Amino acid sequence: MNESSKSGKRILYSPSENYVSRNIMDQVILVPVGAASGDLNGFITFDGAAVDIWNKLSGAPSDLDELTRYLAEEYEQPDDIIRNDIIAFLEDAVAKGVVIEKTA
Repeated sequence: MNESSKSGKRILYSPSENYVSRNIMDQVILVPVGAASGDLNGFITFDGAAVDIWNKLSGAPSDLDELTRYLAEEYEQPDDIIRNDIIAFLEDAVAKGVVIEKTA
C-alpha cells in the first residue's frame, strides 16, 4: 500500500457511505444500507485497534501517516508495528468496500 498515488498526491481513507456504524461496548458494528445491503446479508464487526482506526476515520479522512502517528501514540508502540496492522486493516476494509480511498 503506497502513501502516494501515481500523481504524487496523498491517499486519504474514509468510511463508505454505504454503511452505518454504531459503537457498542468495545466494538464497532457496521450495517449495510442502500446498494450495499444487497451485497452483504448481515453486518460487520470490528474490535481492538480496528475500532480506534474506524473512529479516527469517522472523525475525518486520514492518510496512512496520520493513522500511524495517532495509533503509535495511543498504544505506545513503534510506528513500523502499528503501520503494518493499519495496512492490513485498510486493505481488508477497502476490499470489502467499507472504507474508500481518495486522492488529495
